[in-house]
Amino acid sequence: MKRLQTKIIGCLRPSAVKPAALLVALLHTGASPARADEARDQNIQIPANLAVPAGNTLEFRAHGVGVQIYTWTLNPTNPALGSWVFQAPHAVLFSDDGVVAIHYAGPTWQNDDGSKVVGMKIDSATVDTNAIPWLLLKAASTVGPGVFADVTYVQRLYTRGGLAPATPGTVAGQEVLMPYSADYLFYHPEYVFTALPLPGMPHSRAFGINDQGSVTGAYFPSATTDIGFVIVNGTLTTGISGPGATATILGPVNNQSVAIGNYGDLATQHAAF
Repeated sequence: MKRLQTKIIGCLRPSAVKPAALLVALLHTGASPARADEARDQNIQIPANLAVPAGNTLEFRAHGVGVQIYTWTLNPTNPALGSWVFQAPHAVLFSDDGVVAIHYAGPTWQNDDGSKVVGMKIDSATVDTNAIPWLLLKAASTVGPGVFADVTYVQRLYTRGGLAPATPGTVAGQEVLMPYSADYLFYHPEYVFTALPLPGMPHSRAFGINDQGSVTGAYFPSATTDIGFVIVNGTLTTGISGPGATATILGPVNNQSVAIGNYGDLATQHAAF
């Protein structure tokens, strides 16, 4: 996995957060990548409502260290009352290889390869009353290619700290950075091997697939004969041959189900689509 330069800590902060204040807050957490193992060693079970749906598998895990940002917001109908309102996280994620991602508003996780995932909260559980809840999030959007391009779910587990202050603010708009740490587990689809339905074809090869799952390729009934095939919506169509050809191979197929390929004989080859 590509490493993210630590200097990016100060790049994606909310405008009101001073870099020095953020760095001090991170230092005051007392957390480090090694502390992720402490909570896991306590054998705390993951609540059932935070289980990732079947069909997804763990891609990697990282330990986040940072702050939860809150602002003191007055009640619009009673300005004498107010509450701390959560604004955004701001954290750095570590693995055994060092810094691997930043975490900021969205909530968003971003790697320096340009890939990122934005999560949408599905459910939560309060495991420690002195820490922010554990979460299950579903990927609302992703950007790739890269390590986060195919993320489907994210779990935030083994949290420490991060709760809003217990004391009220002193002025509207007052901002506080509350240190926290957590483990983040990233999941992607569980890929399953699927044999194509090509009965009676001892030798075959697939060459293309589009976003709808249409597959193109060729099968070889003899050493000198290639015949194209296509699978659309699970239905196999065989016997695709160019005019007078002994060899027809269908290659890549686009999302409009237009494929390119070649046909010909031992002496000549022609492009086709």
